[in-house]
Amino acid sequence: MKKWFPLCMGLLLTACITVNAQQNDTSGYSPSGKLVTLRNEVNLKAIRNFERDYGNAVNEVWYWKRNSWYALASLNGKIIQCRYTPAGRWINTILGYPEEMLDRQVKREAKIMYPGCRILWVNERRDFSQTIFFMTVAYGNQLRHIHFLNDTIEVDEAMTLEIPIPL
Repeated sequence: MKKWFPLCMGLLLTACITVNAQQNDTSGYSPSGKLVTLRNEVNLKAIRNFERDYGNAVNEVWYWKRNSWYALASLNGKIIQCRYTPAGRWINTILGYPEEMLDRQVKREAKIMYPGCRILWVNERRDFSQTIFFMTVAYGNQLRHIHFLNDTIEVDEAMTLEIPIPL
């Protein structure tokens, strides 16, 4: 009995510390403590909103982060990430896709500003008031992160590469 008591107390103490540490770090975990959440844990209004807008999406995953529900899925070659309030109200959507799927007007504006550029990836962010296109563009030996809003393109960041990306 004397040998088992310290061992049991040590295991109990370790278990308590582990549970406490898991409860304190809740970023990215649903209220039930899971990183990837089952649909029955997500607010029904959020699920209905997502299904109405992206009913044919595949590989749907729900998760909880920064006091919001997120749905991540893919549809017709685009990556979809939707954000909802805890009550299920839509906040915004980010669509990720390659240059071939970019809106013709936005693509034309980027090509006018950077003739001969190659658009590597696009993140289209939609919310209640606006749509912003964030693009990663290869231009000569530079890699630029630009955004397109209200018919205006602005450079967010530019990096010089040792070797240019082939166009």
